Order: sequence, then structure tokens, then C-alpha cells
Amino acid sequence: MASRFWSKSMYLDGLRRTRVAGIIYAAAMAIFTVLTVGDILEQARLTAAESDTALNVIKVDAADFSFLTLSYYIAVPVLAFMAFSFLYKRNTSDFYHSIPVRREALALSYTSAVITWAVVGIAVSALPSAAVLAVSPYVSVDWTEYFTFLLMCAVLSILVAGLILVAASITGRLFSGVAVLFVMTFLPFFTLLAFVEIIVDISFLITESSQIIPFLDSYQLIYSLIKLDFTPAQSLITAGLGIVFIFLGTYLFKKRKSEIAETPASPVVYRIIRTAVAFMFTLPCCAVIAENFDSEEGIREFFNGDDLIMTIVFLFLAVIVYYVFELMATRNFRGFKKATMQIVYVFIADAFFIGAIFGANALIVLDNPSPEEIDWVSFDMYRIATPAIAWEHDPDLKYDGLDPAYEGYVFLSSHEIFSDNICSTRFEDIETVRLVSNRLSKAIETSYGKTKDEWFADSEQDALLSTRDYPADVTIKANGRTIKRTLYLSQEEWLAVSRRVFEADVAETVFALPDYDSLSEIYILNAILPNGYDNEFHNKEALEKIYNQYKEEFEALTENQKLGLLFQTFEWNLVKGSASKYAKYAYYDSDYIRIHIVLEIDGEEYFQNLSLGHLTPKALNMYSSYRRQW
Repeated sequence: MASRFWSKSMYLDGLRRTRVAGIIYAAAMAIFTVLTVGDILEQARLTAAESDTALNVIKVDAADFSFLTLSYYIAVPVLAFMAFSFLYKRNTSDFYHSIPVRREALALSYTSAVITWAVVGIAVSALPSAAVLAVSPYVSVDWTEYFTFLLMCAVLSILVAGLILVAASITGRLFSGVAVLFVMTFLPFFTLLAFVEIIVDISFLITESSQIIPFLDSYQLIYSLIKLDFTPAQSLITAGLGIVFIFLGTYLFKKRKSEIAETPASPVVYRIIRTAVAFMFTLPCCAVIAENFDSEEGIREFFNGDDLIMTIVFLFLAVIVYYVFELMATRNFRGFKKATMQIVYVFIADAFFIGAIFGANALIVLDNPSPEEIDWVSFDMYRIATPAIAWEHDPDLKYDGLDPAYEGYVFLSSHEIFSDNICSTRFEDIETVRLVSNRLSKAIETSYGKTKDEWFADSEQDALLSTRDYPADVTIKANGRTIKRTLYLSQEEWLAVSRRVFEADVAETVFALPDYDSLSEIYILNAILPNGYDNEFHNKEALEKIYNQYKEEFEALTENQKLGLLFQTFEWNLVKGSASKYAKYAYYDSDYIRIHIVLEIDGEEYFQNLSLGHLTPKALNMYSSYRRQW
């Protein structure tokens, strides 16, 4: 069976060419599986023997089967380069270029054989593991995570196979092919990472890489190769990327000349590869130069300090790498003269890279939308001011600079449901929009002619001095585009934003409890029970009734009371006379019994602890009743 894009005979031939490595790989996976599953079962047995409960005692996650990453780390590279090894010898290359099989069919059939071996190795481990763990009484497996991890290993195997097909199709020696694989895998990520991190270092409006490129940590090749917690969506994107590389490699394989065999690559491709390898080692030099050459003072410090020596050292290292690569790729010294003339390409690439950094930073500063252009804004802050709460205090106590109506504040934690609600709230009112626009404009105006450090240290900017305690990562939606900036709000601006959170139109959304059916996990934790008692309540039927009753009572509370149930503790600086002290105040004493809920949002888990006490008496009584029955 043969077609333009696939040949059964070539597919079987590909399996035969790689059978020794494929069988060794599958056997290794089987051995690792037996050892891993055996260790899990033994741990489960020992833990169960020491436990007072028959509940599952061992939780299995993807990290327990991390050896499956060998499928794309080692197995696929070895199998793929073995399958296409005929391209690196002139006589075998001529033979395979002359057989009556279309080039596209040959490339795709051999690549299919490599992917088949990779999947066989994964299946040899996955199927027996799943069967054994599924019937074990003392093992709990997150099957969604387990099969997502298997999918990740499979799609990354496809991706690496595609990369190697491209590498093999444009090179004539194994060393050059490995070098191209190295460049395609690492260069995009490290170049982009260096680009973003340098901008973060020199920009006064950017503090995180995600403010420039949100997907930097999700879809880059090198991160894909090391991450063990892919979401299904990320796996599909990676699979799509792998398919793109396979078809690109197929096209290049079709255009490949047999004469390339036993040479590094065509002259143009080889110069690109050699320049790219050396360029990667000059990235630290680019970072040092870009971070110092943004001001006259920085330039002086560069030439008078250690940065110049460090730059020279890294440049020397890059030059050594350049010539070592030339020697290993060509296997002779004859090309050194031409290579010396062409090393200028590396420094041209460095110049373009540094210029792109300064250009991008200038665009960030120039991107200053007016209030009329802004659709909405949101604030990611680490704390917000809270309305005055009813508690007994010294009437002579003075609050250090805070509005009397806003005596305290709560810290917002990452991956807390209500903290996320507050930080993702979109404010469309003109007052808040104008507040952001004015603060952004003022930050830009006061930055002209200053480095980031000078801008922070300028004592004449009283706005800065009063805002260092109120940073906010602000998201601005303007004219269809999303802008992310770090702004340092004044105390008045911080209070204004905090007040908006507690206004009715916003608070209704911020303080809304999720429905029971949307929760991925729920249980009640009782810290009152003495040691030796199981203080977690997991009865699903009872939890649904308790939670729904709690939700009903919660919605009838004031925002102040809801805050007390959600955050439990308010914190502030207290000042009395000349003495100041830091204090914490527990609003309610009911945080000994808490409903712990987990909600999945865009593939990420968020949690919240809800105090169960005198503000929700019906839910508390219902829990007490069920607890006695249980």
C-alpha cells in the first residue's frame, strides 16, 4: 500500500531499522514501571497498616511516572536519527533518493515508525500501571492528571520527531543534525526569555514577563519539554506544533539534495546554524550591555566596573564555541579563514537583538491610552483597604494615615477564589479609568531621561515616595488591545479602588459564592476536635446540603460580615502617640470550623476557606447534626 504521503512497506522498513533501540526502550519502560508500581503498592501497604482509617492513603500523581519523559528526551531522538541515518552517507543517501517511493511518503512513513515506537513504550508502562492501580484499595489516582500526562508524553514525542525530521532534512552529518535540533529547541525560548527579562529589568512600567508575553511560560518548546503538568489544551497546541514541524520537515526532505550527505549542510544553512549556536552564548553579553547602555551614567559604570570584564569573558566563550563548532562540523581547519570573516554575523545578530530591546521598551513607554480609549481596567494588588468593622477599641487610638472609614486591610493571596475575584474585577466607570490613565501618564512624564533605578530613587517625586507601599499590576483594555503595567498608586488612589470593590455593583460579583456543582473539591475541616479524631468531613451528600444552606445564609450577610468569613484576619499599623506597633485582629472566632472549597478556573485550581460559625447558624447546626450521625 503506497500513496503520495505514506508507504506501508517503508513504514515497516522504518520499524525494522529501529527495532533494536525500540525494543530496548520498551523493555526499559516495562522495568521502570514494575519498580515504580511496586514501590507505590509497598508504600500503600505500610501506610494502611499504620492508619486507623480505611480511606485511600497514597495519592499517585504524574511525578511518580516521570520516567516516561524518557520517551521524548532520549528514545525519540535516538530512534529518529537512527531511522534517517542513511542521509549522512553518500552511497546510502543516493540509494534512498533513487528508490521508487515518493520523498514525502518516505519521510512520513519513517517518522510514523519512530512515533509508533514512542507510543508503544508509553503504552507498555501506562496500561499495566492503570490496571493495577485501579484495583488497589489503598491508592488514589487522579485519572485526569494521569491521562493528561500520558497525552503530554505522546504529543511531545510527536514534536521532537518533527524537529528531528527538519534537522535531518537540512544537514548532511549527525553532528550538524544534533546542532540544529539543539538550536530549534533552545534558541527560541532563551532568546525570547532574555528579551523579556531584560525589558523587565530596564522598564519602570513592567515587573513580570507575563505583562509582555502572557504565554511565555506555557507554549515555548523548552518549557514544553520539562513541564509535567500540561493541560489538555496545551497538549493539543503542542501536538499541532509537532504536526507543523513534521510537514515542514517533509517539504524540506523533498527538496533535499543527495550531495549534502557527508557535509555539514548547504553553505547558507550552515552559516545560519553556526551563527545561531554562537549567538546563544552571547545573550549574557547582550543583557549586560542593554541594562547599562540606557543612560550616560550606566555607560560610565559599564566601562569602570566588573560588567566590562564579564562581557569580555562571555564574548571570549562565544568565540571559542564558534570555532569549536566549526572544527567539529567540518572536521578540518581549512574553513577557519572563511569562518573568521563570517563571525561578524554573530555581532550583527547581537546588535539587532539589543536594538529590538530598546525599541520594544520605547514602545511600552509610548503606549499611553487616554481615558476615552480605555474600555476597562483591573487591579492585581497584594492588599486592599476594608471598610470600618465593629470592634471594641481604644477611642484615643489613631490610624496612621488611613481614612477613618477604612481602618484595616486584608492581604490578597494567589489562588484564593475571592482574591482572584477582586483582582480580576473589571472597572468600567470613568473615575477609575481616569485614575489609571492619570497615574500612567504621570509615571511616563516623570521618567524621561532617567534609568529605572534613578526613577525609583528620585526624592523629588513625592508621588513615588507615597506610593511604594501600594503597587498594582494593572490590566488596561483599550481599543481592542490588552496592556499590562505596574503602577504605584498613591494612598488616596488605593483607597478609591478599594472603595469601588465594596460598592454594590461590584461587590455583588466579587462576593458571590460558586455553585456546588462547579466545585472540584469540598470538605469541612474541624480544628476543635481533639487529636486522634478525623477532623475532615467528606460525606458528599451531607456536604451538598450544608454548602447550599451556607450559601443561602452567606448571601444575606453584609459585605463586612462576608469579609470576616472569607479572610478571618484584618491587619494594619496602629499608632498611639509616638509609639507604633503592628497588630492583627481576628474579626470572628469561628475559623475553627471551615468549609474548604476548590474551584478550577482556566485549568488552575483556586481554593477558599469559609468560616462556619454564628453568622451561619443553620449551616453550622446542619453540620453538627450530620457529624453526630457520621
